[in-house]
Amino acid sequence: GLNTIVDAIKVSRQIFQRMKAYVQYRIALCLHLEIYLVTSMLVIKETIRADLIVFLALFADLATIAVAYDNAHYEPRPVEWQLPRIWVISVVLGVLLTAGTWIMRGTIFLSNGGIIENWGHPQGILFLEVALNENWLIFVTREAHTWPSWQLVGAILGVDIIATLLCVFGWLTGGAFEQTSPPDQVTFSEGPTSIVTVIVVWGFSIG
Repeated sequence: GLNTIVDAIKVSRQIFQRMKAYVQYRIALCLHLEIYLVTSMLVIKETIRADLIVFLALFADLATIAVAYDNAHYEPRPVEWQLPRIWVISVVLGVLLTAGTWIMRGTIFLSNGGIIENWGHPQGILFLEVALNENWLIFVTREAHTWPSWQLVGAILGVDIIATLLCVFGWLTGGAFEQTSPPDQVTFSEGPTSIVTVIVVWGFSIG
């Protein structure tokens, strides 16, 4: 009889850990997009295309559905939400993600194209960087007490592959791109991005 009660407590605490990881992930993800989109519109009068933002939202939802099947540890003592701690961690993660996106976008203003190797489209590159960072963020918020489940890893890997293909083939990037601010007449590719650039973006995101 007691074993059933103990097992129920363990499972409920595992569910709590999954919920906490998801909440931190979701807050940080929203802050990342909101801060970057607002500041980019104000500073360089540019934003990520609306259809790409829709895909970012879909990818985030599809990948994190697998959180329900993730391996989670259980605390030996009763747990509580600790909302101030959750907010602080989420805000810090969101700001760091935003800084990373701005650093990558800033390199494209360089005369040699910065992160762009051979050719590439800034919209596709931005989309890929944001998608990769936001998908991998769940591995940070879930903490490292247990290995992630194959369902979670598989879901995120699948979404990352789709995002990479969208970037490589230039789907939904909107054609020719010209920087408007600071004034620079450099014209980039009309959609596709080179494999070398994609590898660099992956390396930047992992770093």
